[in-house]
Amino acid sequence: LFRSTKLIACQGKDTSVKNAAAVYDIPKSKQLKYKSGDANYTFMNYSDIHIDQAENKYYKYSELHFEKALETAAKRKADFITTAGDNITNADGPGKEFDKYQQILADSKYTGYVYEGSGNHELRKGERKNLLSAFVSATGLDGNSSTVSKNKPYYSITEQKTGDLFIFMALEFLYSPNEGDEFTKEQLDWF
Repeated sequence: LFRSTKLIACQGKDTSVKNAAAVYDIPKSKQLKYKSGDANYTFMNYSDIHIDQAENKYYKYSELHFEKALETAAKRKADFITTAGDNITNADGPGKEFDKYQQILADSKYTGYVYEGSGNHELRKGERKNLLSAFVSATGLDGNSSTVSKNKPYYSITEQKTGDLFIFMALEFLYSPNEGDEFTKEQLDWF
């Protein structure tokens, strides 16, 4: 029986529980009581990866953490990975950061699918249309011609074994979500 009992947050290169930045005990009532062999598929979700072109100026260990996360996904043989946005920092434009993001993926031993979500940092610096194009072309979304032709960062996938539907909404307007609406009418209609 495989059961997660703790949530552990590490900082820097030290990933030991002993030196963790935070340790949270998952209440027994919230722990899943399934055997690991019961899973139809496995996936990992990463958020706020923040690849930073300025030699990790803003997010000091972002590249190392992403490399380690991919290493974990490979060791655990995750069927796929999802991201919840802020894959890059976008301090001075997305180009070099998406290049580095893709290079880290290419150099990793993880060979499964990666489905990226777009967050506010993907829209941080630059003109909206160009930034959305950069996100679409820098991620796996460019494999879908309807996504590319519509330049839309939101999409859905259907897991092949079970038919489970995964919906990826995407911020489309402002860097600061608390300042206004983030979704176009088209995206809300699609949803």
